[in-house]
Amino acid sequence: MKLGCHAVLFKDRIATDTKGLLTEIRETGFSGAEIGARFFGTDKKEYLGQTLNATDMLMSGMHATCILTDLLDKKQEVVDGFTKVVDFVKDMKEHNIILTGIHKWPMDNPDMDSRLTDPNSVKMIARELNELALLAKEQGVRVHYHNHSWEFDNDALIFNSIGKYAPDLYFGLDTGWAFSSGYDPVELMNQYPGRFHYVHLRDYDKTTKQFVALGSGDMDYIRLTNKLKEVLDSEDWAIVEYETGDEDINRYKLAFEYITKYMK
Repeated sequence: MKLGCHAVLFKDRIATDTKGLLTEIRETGFSGAEIGARFFGTDKKEYLGQTLNATDMLMSGMHATCILTDLLDKKQEVVDGFTKVVDFVKDMKEHNIILTGIHKWPMDNPDMDSRLTDPNSVKMIARELNELALLAKEQGVRVHYHNHSWEFDNDALIFNSIGKYAPDLYFGLDTGWAFSSGYDPVELMNQYPGRFHYVHLRDYDKTTKQFVALGSGDMDYIRLTNKLKEVLDSEDWAIVEYETGDEDINRYKLAFEYITKYMK
């Protein structure tokens, strides 16, 4: 597998200081960076390709978001936005889209559409997600659904509906959000064999209920990395994600040193 990190920690610096940030990430040891469409946009493909080459880096994938109920209410609008991401990614060396489903924007909005707790509506949403995955597949692009915690509400209704009704959509499993929701990432990979080719690595402290630096929480990384070595092939990615806190590249340097101990 390949190892990368998520540039989301540095927010819009990926757009304003692309070369500088990618150079710093390369010096940590990671060979790729996940880049969010929200911060970088989809209109500077040639520039990013040139900068990746100049820094000997790969874009492991582009992160995109979708309000899930918009697949029922504003499908064409979602397809149009998603197609821009597909067009951006298809010419890169790595052909991955990491798609986050959200229920509202901003994400901390407490109101949730009741359809997201209704099995029939969620089934319809999952099938629409599968259509997006097929659209991307026609261009040689793989789509990986990136979960947060709320996909595991209601006995993992959304997560399991994707597993059942979106067979062409891979899981871009965020191990930390799953673990913090009471679900074992290893068991999830056992439950859906063949559906994992892109994984986000985090660690979580059950006592403080906070995400923490890799190796300082309650995640069993020996067990997890053994499973990753089993399910991820040489073209797949394991991505360390720090989303909040100090925008310090040394956090990723230490994470690389930690995770490579178990990837040998």
